[in-house]
Amino acid sequence: MAKKAAPAKPVKAAKATKAIKKEAPKKDAPKKVAPKKEAKGAKKEAKPPVLAKTPSKKEETKENGGANKLDLCLLLDCTGSMESWIQRSKDTLKEIIDTVKKDNPALQVRVCFVGYRDIRDHYRFSLMDFSDDLAAVKTFIGGVTANGGGDFPEDVQGGFN
Repeated sequence: MAKKAAPAKPVKAAKATKAIKKEAPKKDAPKKVAPKKEAKGAKKEAKPPVLAKTPSKKEETKENGGANKLDLCLLLDCTGSMESWIQRSKDTLKEIIDTVKKDNPALQVRVCFVGYRDIRDHYRFSLMDFSDDLAAVKTFIGGVTANGGGDFPEDVQGGFN
C-alpha cells in the first residue's frame, strides 16, 4: 500500500527590498555618535574631584627651605549660649595643639585663634594672629569668655574671613 502525500503548503513570495549603497566613511572624518538618553528620574553621576598636584620633595625644598610647616587656625563659637561648654571647648583646642605638635615633632606649627560671636555684637571677635609661640596661643585661648549672643546669627563666616 502506498502512502498518500501531504498537500503542499503555499509559499509566500519574498518582499522586495531596495538595495541602498552606503558610502565608506572617510578615514579623517570624525564619527558622529548620538548622545545617550537618560531615563527619566535617573541621577547624573558626579564627576570625581580634581586633585591638586602635591609638590615633590625638590619643589617643597625650594618653596619653604626644606622645613615642614603647618598653619593651624582654630575657630570657636564664643556666644553666651556656649557658656556651659566654653571651658571644655577651650581645653579641647589646647589638646589639639599639643597633639599636633607631639605627633609631628619635625613639623613647624603656627597657630591662630578666632573666637566669633553674633553678627550684631559690639565685641564680635577674639583674635590672635598666627604664632609659633604655642604657649602664648594657649594662654590667649584660656582667657576667652563666652558672652554676647542673643537673637542674631553667629558670625561664622566672619570668623573664617
